[in-house]
Amino acid sequence: MFKIKHFNDLTVEEFYEIAKARYEVFACEQHIFEENDFDDTDKVSYHVFSYDNDKIVAYLRIIPKEFSYYENTGIGRVLVLKEYRRSGLAKKMVYFAIDFITEILKEDSISLSAQEYISSLYEKCGFIAVSDVYLEVGIPHVEMEYNKFRDIKVLMEKNNPSEYPKFDLPEGFSLVKYKDGYEKDWAKIQTDLEQFESIDEALKCFKDTFLDVTDDVYKKCFFIQNKDGKNIATASIWNGNHFGKTLQRIHWVAVSKEYQGLGLAKSLVSAALDVFNELGFKDYIYLTSQVSSYKALNIYSKFGFIPYTDKMPINWDMDEKEFEKETKYAWKQINLLSKKK
Repeated sequence: MFKIKHFNDLTVEEFYEIAKARYEVFACEQHIFEENDFDDTDKVSYHVFSYDNDKIVAYLRIIPKEFSYYENTGIGRVLVLKEYRRSGLAKKMVYFAIDFITEILKEDSISLSAQEYISSLYEKCGFIAVSDVYLEVGIPHVEMEYNKFRDIKVLMEKNNPSEYPKFDLPEGFSLVKYKDGYEKDWAKIQTDLEQFESIDEALKCFKDTFLDVTDDVYKKCFFIQNKDGKNIATASIWNGNHFGKTLQRIHWVAVSKEYQGLGLAKSLVSAALDVFNELGFKDYIYLTSQVSSYKALNIYSKFGFIPYTDKMPINWDMDEKEFEKETKYAWKQINLLSKKK
């Protein structure tokens, strides 16, 4: 879908199409005339682009660290032609650029100056804002950074699962256990939150994780319903095997986007610990997550979960020293991200 070429490798036709696309978006559409869109940085950059028929419809440039305006490798001139927006193309292109920078250029950090109105796109790709909003060519911008360590996995643990704060559901919501057919709602919730590429992929995961293993799904997987009886959030207590023996973990916590910010995540975690104790489990419970879910990690900490920093779990794909290094780095990043918010 995407091509990437250094400036020296572009054909005349390719550079002409890039110029047309940049002029159409930045000059004709956004009326940016305060600075020259083409500069000498183009000559040292890698150019990422996607064609539809004979025209370039999406584009960005990657500026190597040694030529970048930032301390890191830079991304700039990001565009998607108007009629191709809201198709996921921009997000896929940014991910493509991230992969090239981290895997081929071997750089861990990336910087860019995002137009404020589209900063949420970059957040979904793992970038965070590192500046206040400022004007650039008369348009509000914010500087953003990506670090490849942001999405490394982390664990949290709780050694006293019977002690935790209670968070009741807001009025109009109710808690229900899994029933046959609810896997479709589970798949939709998770897919809408971009945990899966498709409903079918999510359904397969549910089947492999829950339905093919044990009938415990009816006791250990639960949902929050709205006043109309629609499942809009879910969580589970499930078997985990990260430590050489079966222990219980909080698993697949998710709240539909339109219901976030209502305190439902806290109610889910509270309900999960209720289920854990009702089923007679004792002493220890844990969960896995990732750095980019730092907001959720902050919620777990309110329930007494603490960072796991002991020996590497048995199914982590790295060596012990790398696990120790990345875990320390991850929690440092989590603390920084939490302070920014």
